[in-house]
Amino acid sequence: MKVLRSDEVNEKANGTYYVDWTTTSYFNLINSFGLPTYGKSADNKVLCEWVLESDNGSIATIYDYKSDTNDPEFVTRWHLGGNEHSYDFIQKVKEKIRKSVDAHNLVC
Repeated sequence: MKVLRSDEVNEKANGTYYVDWTTTSYFNLINSFGLPTYGKSADNKVLCEWVLESDNGSIATIYDYKSDTNDPEFVTRWHLGGNEHSYDFIQKVKEKIRKSVDAHNLVC
């Protein structure tokens, strides 16, 4: 599993859509996956987003959507996105989030 940098994404995340959600802290996501691939979207609907790629090329995204805050540190509900080829990978991402220790913000 690799977290893509913004210059690595190209069109890989095009056509992804909401598949599932999870509850965790921004800090837990950083501990698990590093810094987000993207910061705030131009339309301000997303504060930050991680784009992940599996070993076989499946893509998953983790992002907030229309959060009630302007600070990702206060977001606790995160959307998991992908496409028709990503379902198994999204479940692995979700499991990694569940297994990680949230030492900064116990919201899991």
